Amino acid sequence: MAKKRGGLGKGLGGLRGVNALIPTDDEEEVIEETAPKRNAHHTSGAAKTTGGATTEAEAPDMAAAAGTAKRAKTVSAKSEAEEGPLRTVRITKVEPDSTQPRKRFTDDELDELAASIKEHGLLQPIVVVQNEGNDRYTIVAGERRWRACRKAGLKEVQVIVRSFRDRQEQLEASLIENIQREDLNPVEEAQAFQRLIDEFQLKQEDVAEKVSKSRAAVANSLRLLKLTEGVQQMIIDGTLSMGHARALIPVEDSEQQLAIAKLIVEKNLSVREVEKIVKDLGKTHKHVRKEKDPSLEATYKDIQNRLQQSLGMNVNISYKENKTGKVEIAFAGDDDLEKLIERIFQ
Repeated sequence: MAKKRGGLGKGLGGLRGVNALIPTDDEEEVIEETAPKRNAHHTSGAAKTTGGATTEAEAPDMAAAAGTAKRAKTVSAKSEAEEGPLRTVRITKVEPDSTQPRKRFTDDELDELAASIKEHGLLQPIVVVQNEGNDRYTIVAGERRWRACRKAGLKEVQVIVRSFRDRQEQLEASLIENIQREDLNPVEEAQAFQRLIDEFQLKQEDVAEKVSKSRAAVANSLRLLKLTEGVQQMIIDGTLSMGHARALIPVEDSEQQLAIAKLIVEKNLSVREVEKIVKDLGKTHKHVRKEKDPSLEATYKDIQNRLQQSLGMNVNISYKENKTGKVEIAFAGDDDLEKLIERIFQ
């Protein structure tokens, strides 16, 4: 049931105890043997401690509890020493973190996980922090599992209670855990990077080091936030590929950007075709001029006419928006040129 882990060793090692968010294979095997019985059968009752794991409900089947006590002790000892106390708590006392990086959970994935939990139990505890001033917990890692447990009808879940130095370390832990599990979509990942930069005054290099990605990868991810919300939603929904999305970034007009994105889906355009559309659009913008101020146009026209009358030659005045320009005087031959020079130096 364990998922393949990504290569974020450096980023995880940079945080105090963050590697404990992703249990080792041995830890998952032990939890797999003990978690199903507790999650499937515990209902209510007085608090009880079994082998070091604090539980809020006493198991009705004492024979089953005795049979797993030795294994539970192994799990609890390892959890408390390396991760934090392992507890079984009522699911109603666990709540999601409204600021966590992952925002989107599909019904299909939750239904699939809920069915697995019904059959096998929760194989991996949810990582939480204890709320100050009450007996409730906030999820650091595992909101998807928590949602699936609720769908499966579980009354209790196993949690690992962690502590962090500050809010930054907690956010980093949540971000790294989600990235390592590939739980974040590209837009959520970019938003999480931006939060680290904004809330904790980090540079792109700092973020890259913490999540064990290259600075270029972080920079490219952040560029997605230049896309309009409609286009970002298409990325989240999976209707627009990352290649197509990156090709749209140079389009500054939000309406045009969204229109091209919809055209990509409608016409099944390739990335190369989109790049050509965007390039041609840029050329068009360069040749589009704003309408000139009518009053300013009239003023220059009047000056142009008076010069022509005074010199007896054709005169043309052209000007730019920054009020620079040029005066062109056409002469018919050497005689006209000499007359013009005489008039200028009079």
